[in-house]
Amino acid sequence: MMKLEVALAILMKYLNDEQNWHTKEEILKLIIVSYLKTYSEGKIEFNQELILSKVAPLVDDENSKVRLGALETLTVICHATKTTQSLEILERLVDIDAYEVVIDGLFEGKVAYVGDNRVIDFTREKCIYIIFLLLL
Repeated sequence: MMKLEVALAILMKYLNDEQNWHTKEEILKLIIVSYLKTYSEGKIEFNQELILSKVAPLVDDENSKVRLGALETLTVICHATKTTQSLEILERLVDIDAYEVVIDGLFEGKVAYVGDNRVIDFTREKCIYIIFLLLL
């Protein structure tokens, strides 16, 4: 079975080059699942700077679902790592408005989570997206 870190590294190569917004959205969901899974197990072994640098440009994507997914993903990453390093990296990568959305999400506890039914619940602005976690 492929290690989660290797799978994420492969997906990162396609995230910003992909033209199909559906594919971008699904890759963002997989990143969220990866962080939530490893966070619950108490280990985060991903290259934070690489992932943040690939996700951050998507806050300006032309598709609103991708923009929202990028903000959710950045919030989950910063929540899961529980370090100021992720926030410092993020501050350099996005504009002040996007940064404040992530900070507000962290302080208000608006962080995506995996529910009992094994789906991701996105907490922002009444938007609930569902992904079946077949990888877990």
